[in-house]
Amino acid sequence: MALRSRHGFYRRHGGTRLTLTPAELDVLGGIAAAMGQLIETDEPQDTDPLAELVGIDDEAEVPADPALLRLFPDAYPGDEEAASEFRRFTERGLRQLKAHRVGRLLSLVVEMAEQIDEDGDDATAQVAADDAEVLLGALNDMRLVLGSRLGIVADDQDVGADWAEGDPRHQQFDVYQWLTWLQSTLLETLHG
Repeated sequence: MALRSRHGFYRRHGGTRLTLTPAELDVLGGIAAAMGQLIETDEPQDTDPLAELVGIDDEAEVPADPALLRLFPDAYPGDEEAASEFRRFTERGLRQLKAHRVGRLLSLVVEMAEQIDEDGDDATAQVAADDAEVLLGALNDMRLVLGSRLGIVADDQDVGADWAEGDPRHQQFDVYQWLTWLQSTLLETLHG
């Protein structure tokens, strides 16, 4: 796909804008919806009202899914008791924060998708200053999950060298790289 100079996140008239193709909006929306489902948590029915009020979980287990563990890592890897206690006090709030971020990204995608006409032109949205950091967090979380699913543990890793030619992970890696690019365009607008 040929990218135009005004594509991804960019600055215009002192503000941040996002321009994506209809296909990119579909991919981003699909990933954001899947992320929302991944981090969604079922609230226990009989929680302590005080614990509910301050966001403490009676028990917070280490996620079995490596992607969730990447999103919600142990704060004290060498101390299981301290890690468990820290998780009890922080995981619910962290899940809510991540859900808010991905929800805002999904709302932006829906807003942009409504602009697309039968010609399939690109969609553009103005990004509020306070949303930019929220979107940056959502993109980072999506990259962490996809990277975990692909086994990416280092920036200099030779990803895909041992994958067969038709392996679907090649396409997933393309999406990972696209998310990385999208995140970098947003970073440039924030710090450029």
